[in-house]
Amino acid sequence: MQSRRTSEQAISEDGETSRLLNSIKLKVGSIRRAKQMFSAQLAPDFNIFNYLCSDEMGISRVFADLLDPNGLHGQNKIFLDEFSKKLGEDYQWISSANDWKVKTEKQTDEKKRIDIYLNSSIGVIGIENKPRARDQNNQLSDYAEYLKNNSGGKKWLLIYISNTPPCEDSMCKSDRDRFNRLKNYVELDFNAINDWLSICASKAKALSVRVFIENLIEHIRTNINKETDMTEEAEVLKEVGSSTDSISAAFHIYRSVPKLRQMLMESFRVGLQRRLAENGYFLVWEEVPIARAARYSGFGIKKLETQDKYLRFEFGSPSFNSLLWGVKQQGEKTCDDKTIWPAISQFMSDQFAGGKHNSVWWPWYSLDHGLGSGFNDWWDSEAPWIAINDGTLSEKILGRAKDFYNLFGDKIDILLPRDASQNK
Repeated sequence: MQSRRTSEQAISEDGETSRLLNSIKLKVGSIRRAKQMFSAQLAPDFNIFNYLCSDEMGISRVFADLLDPNGLHGQNKIFLDEFSKKLGEDYQWISSANDWKVKTEKQTDEKKRIDIYLNSSIGVIGIENKPRARDQNNQLSDYAEYLKNNSGGKKWLLIYISNTPPCEDSMCKSDRDRFNRLKNYVELDFNAINDWLSICASKAKALSVRVFIENLIEHIRTNINKETDMTEEAEVLKEVGSSTDSISAAFHIYRSVPKLRQMLMESFRVGLQRRLAENGYFLVWEEVPIARAARYSGFGIKKLETQDKYLRFEFGSPSFNSLLWGVKQQGEKTCDDKTIWPAISQFMSDQFAGGKHNSVWWPWYSLDHGLGSGFNDWWDSEAPWIAINDGTLSEKILGRAKDFYNLFGDKIDILLPRDASQNK
């Protein structure tokens, strides 16, 4: 009797799950169709940041200009003063200075670059902005040391802006806690940044500046914080909360999502390997890290099996987030070659925009992977999983591989181990 009830309960749950999915699909579809109908009048998806450089460097330039009392916004110290208020009472010394100079990409003694650097007669501030990119080894430790040494006995502050804490090899937690107690270190997430920007927008006297900031807020909300359309979210919550059975079905779906990701990722591996093999390429797939959705997991593509430097796609953050691409050294070893490493870096920088070349494992990498919107952070975005399911992601990756290796052409020798390329 118990077995029969369990079976009937499972059938009932499956039926409610199907009903819930179909109902949500219909309602969300109706909302999206309505948005399309009124797009000419409302332009709900139009945002100036869709057309600007919206990676870490681009966002840093915008933040730097807003914080600069002499910035093009023409609003003097208003935005900087509101930022100091957001940091708290211990940092009101920022507002007391009237001679702030602001610059981006400030080079440190360790040849790293602080995203935003502010200097005044009272103190110095370094801001590291991490919407997606990963930290380098000792990055924050080096920044803190640089700011302390270059403060000249004045106040100094390191600010880390990210939705995730810095990794331990950037600055260990005990050091972060110590600097925080000394009022030399602050962490802010992008919700806090949007709170600051909302105040800035309300205080901006120029309409063009206010609209620009509002566009930035929306860009952060949807592309960095990954918040869903509020109208869609309201309809989904209304449907899910309509009955006990709907709530139960929603959690049934929620528990199935991790296995769905695993299933789709395996499907992606099989489909990508097949398409690459058909075109003469070799797939490099890291089964265990990818299965764990670990930080630095990823996959690569070789034209020659003997390559030790190859095209790679890698997740800079856990849970399939912060996707980047570029040329990477195979294995854990780093490269100390003073000729080939810069040659690859220069070649890629000449061919592709948005690259960096300051990693001991990567002669060149970029967050601009060219796969389209929604493919930076996979965990909460449906775009990559839908593209896996219909096969279009494999085609996108194959296209990227063809572009990459066609550009190298007869220069592919520089991707081979040094001894092999010299003996060829």
